[in-house]
Amino acid sequence: MRIDPGSDRNIYVAGLPVAKSLDGGYTFATLDDAGGHSSPAHVDQHAIWIDPRNPRHLLIGNDGGLNVSWDQGRTWDFVNSMATATAYWVSADMRRPYYVYTGLQDNGSWGGPSATRSANGILNSDWFGVGGGDGFQTAVDPTDYNIVYTESQDGNTNRYDLRTGRVQSIRPRAAAFGRARGSGGPLAGTGRGAAGNVLNATPADQYRFNWNTPFQLSPHNPSIVWLGGNRLFKSYNRGDSWTASEDLTRQIDRMDGTRQGRVGRNAIPLPLASAARRKNSQFGSGFGAGVCTTLTSTAFLPARRCTGKRCRSCRTSGGRSW
Repeated sequence: MRIDPGSDRNIYVAGLPVAKSLDGGYTFATLDDAGGHSSPAHVDQHAIWIDPRNPRHLLIGNDGGLNVSWDQGRTWDFVNSMATATAYWVSADMRRPYYVYTGLQDNGSWGGPSATRSANGILNSDWFGVGGGDGFQTAVDPTDYNIVYTESQDGNTNRYDLRTGRVQSIRPRAAAFGRARGSGGPLAGTGRGAAGNVLNATPADQYRFNWNTPFQLSPHNPSIVWLGGNRLFKSYNRGDSWTASEDLTRQIDRMDGTRQGRVGRNAIPLPLASAARRKNSQFGSGFGAGVCTTLTSTAFLPARRCTGKRCRSCRTSGGRSW
C-alpha cells in the first residue's frame, strides 16, 4: 500500500490488479474504475513507488517486470529493456551445446540454448515455451533430450516431445467412479475427466498438491518419475500411469482452524469464499497459501527416499511402505 505524498486521499494497493482509493481509504476500486484506462501490462503487482517530487509519476513492479506511469496510472509504459523474471527451477539436457529449461513466476516454462553459432549471441528468438501458468520445476530425460517435463500449480505436470510437439498431461488422477466432473463431490479436483491413471486408486482416494508440486526423474532409470502430493506417486513409464503410496500427511484442513480470531471459513474474505470451497483445489484449505499438508520436495538418499515434510518415516521399499 502506498499513499500519494501530494494528497492523502489517493491510496494505491498492490494485488492481482491495482486498487485505488480517491477518498482516503473509505472506498476502493480497481484502477479502471478509479479513472485509469487499464492496469499495468501484467497481473500480480508486488511493489509500488510514487515519486515524492511528482506524485503523477508511478513505478509498479509485477510478475511481468516494470511498468511506468506519468499520469497517476491512467496509462502505462512497459520497460521492455530489462530481462526481469523469477526462476524457480533450472534444469539442463545432455546435448552439446546443452539447453537449459526453467519455470518462471506466472510466465510459464521456457527452454533455450546455452550457446549458439550466431555472432549476435543468444537472442529472445532462440527461446521457446514449454508450459503455461506459474512455471515451477522442469526436468529433461538424460537419455533423450526431446523428452521434457514441466509443472505448474496444483500438480499440473506435463510431458513434452520436442520431436513431434505433442504435449501429454501426466498429472496423477483417480478415476471419477461415476461422479461427473465438477460435481463438487469427494473426488472433485482429482483430475480432468472420468478416466484415471493411478493403478492402485480406490473410490475414496482424494489427491492434493502443493502450489509448487515436486517431481523428480530417477537417477537410475529416467523413465521412472516420482511426484509428491498428499501421497508419493511413482511412475515406471514417464508418467503414463502411476502407483500411489498411502496418504503421508496429517490431513489437516486449515478451513477448520482459527486465524486472526475468526474460525474456519469465516476467516476468508467474502470474494474468495467460492474459491475456498473447492477444498481439493489449490485454493482449498486456505486461499493464497496453497494446499496444506502436501509434500513440498522429494530427494534421493543412499538406500532411502525422503519427502520434504515433517514425515513419519523414510521409505526403504521403493515407496510401498513408510
